[in-house]
Amino acid sequence: MNNETLFMMLFKYQPDAVTLSKEEEATVAHAWGEFIGTIALKEKLVSTHQLGQHLQYVGHTPNSGITSKEIIGGNMVIKTNSMEEACALAQNSPILQLGGYVEVRTIIPMQD
Repeated sequence: MNNETLFMMLFKYQPDAVTLSKEEEATVAHAWGEFIGTIALKEKLVSTHQLGQHLQYVGHTPNSGITSKEIIGGNMVIKTNSMEEACALAQNSPILQLGGYVEVRTIIPMQD
């Protein structure tokens, strides 16, 4: 019986805190490929997206009460049997070596 649940990993960091050389960027890109590939090989990957830094706010803006210098660099939807398993996968994220963190959240299915 398959009890897998969908979880989303949000990869967050402060862009001003990270300055990488071209060689370091290549190393980080390779680490991300390995991280994503490992999850895919375990058949846990549903989707993943890298987000650009170009954005526009609609509605509430950071200047209207929500303040933070961190950004979401990307997200990944995975399927696991538990929050603990999802967090264990997140512990290998390259964002951690860049001073960032991973927010792991359950996904609530939309009702028909």
